[in-house]
Order: sequence, then C-alpha cells, then structure tokens
Amino acid sequence: MLTTTQLQEIKEKLENSQNPLFFFDNDVDGFCAFLILRKAIGRGRGVAIKSFPDLKKQYLRKVDELNPDLIVVLDKAEINEEFIIGIEERNLLLIWMDHHETKTPIELLKRVNYYSSHPSSEPTTYLAQKVFDNKSER
Repeated sequence: MLTTTQLQEIKEKLENSQNPLFFFDNDVDGFCAFLILRKAIGRGRGVAIKSFPDLKKQYLRKVDELNPDLIVVLDKAEINEEFIIGIEERNLLLIWMDHHETKTPIELLKRVNYYSSHPSSEPTTYLAQKVFDNKSER
C-alpha cells in the first residue's frame, strides 16, 4: 500500500494540473483508475495503452497532440526509456502508479514519480480511490 505521504503527493500534483493526460493499461483496472482520478479532479483526457509489455515512444504523438501539463501512467508494469526521455524533453512531470513488479531499471524509476503498491499489490483502481479518500479502512 502507498503511504499517506505518497497519496498526498499524487493528490497535490493532480490538483495543480490544468490539463493532465492519463495513459492507462487497456484493462478494467487501468480504465477504472483513470475514471476515478478524472472524476475527482474534473479534467484531463485518457488514452488506452495497447502496446505490450511497455508504454512505447509511439504514444508521444498523443502528448504532442493534446499538449498536457502532466502525464499520469496507470496500471502499466513497464515504460520504455525512449518514452521517458521524450517526456523529459518536453519538460513534463510524469506520475506512474502501478501494482506490478517492474523490470524497469532503477535509474529510470528515479527520473519519474513512481508509486507502486508491489509487493502487497493492491490494484491501481484501489490506489486511485485512496488518493482522494484517505479515510481509514472500514
């Protein structure tokens, strides 16, 4: 599970964004996490990631097309280094929320805001809900 501090960090970054772009894994967990966060802040666009196993540089076209001020990646275990470099070149902040074990090198993880519930592995949908609902467990 993410810490209260991590959840607060994510919340603040989302609230401060005017035009976030959400990339989410093309499954129920990724899509629902996007819907929860989008509804909570009332803005942003979403793009389903259909590349496997990682988020590839081809998705930088959507970044250029939609001109976001924040990139949020949901429920994806891997992100291609070329994608991260492209985001850095555009001077954008990248938040990556996931629950899988990743093989992405630690050097790349340090270049983004990486939040993972692994090894407890609560679904990304649960993490998204907790970002705006920090009440204790019921």
